[in-house]
Amino acid sequence: MATWKQVTTGPKVLNLQAQGRAYTRYDRWYYFNYTYGDNYQQFNSGGTSSTLVSTWPTHYRPNFVSPVDGIFKSYGVYGNCSSTNADFEFTVLKGTPNYSNNATATNLTQCGSAQSSTWTRNRLNKFEVTDPSAVGGGGGVGVGAISVSKGDIFIPAWRRTSTPTSSTYNYFELTINVTLEYE
Repeated sequence: MATWKQVTTGPKVLNLQAQGRAYTRYDRWYYFNYTYGDNYQQFNSGGTSSTLVSTWPTHYRPNFVSPVDGIFKSYGVYGNCSSTNADFEFTVLKGTPNYSNNATATNLTQCGSAQSSTWTRNRLNKFEVTDPSAVGGGGGVGVGAISVSKGDIFIPAWRRTSTPTSSTYNYFELTINVTLEYE
């Protein structure tokens, strides 16, 4: 009888992912749908301010919830914009909720700074923010060593920066991937 033993060296990797149609209008920040989160195909909540949110109300659905203690390693956004070529900013916010039922909101901090990317209409585009020490090397702006606790939430955010005064919606169909490392 043959036997085998799995040998794992180094940290394990966990990917949190969502797909949908993201709205943009003016230069306002948008988020996953407040009620249905990433399970709703329209990522259309927000759109009222050019300033990122600093808290996430507890009556909003959290977006990504970390199932492990570890390190936030990177994030990527992949897809196409369907209206016109456009410049976008992307970022991810992180918070540590109070799960004791007495909090009304979770404070959020930005994971690195918002990064810009130009997307071409009806073409597959990608935007990645990686830590240079991540598997496969750099290729992006590092988010740094951001500690993650089990239960922490991640809130992806995006906005259009080209034509910031235009009331016309610009949509992009995308996949957002957040990568965590843990032991």
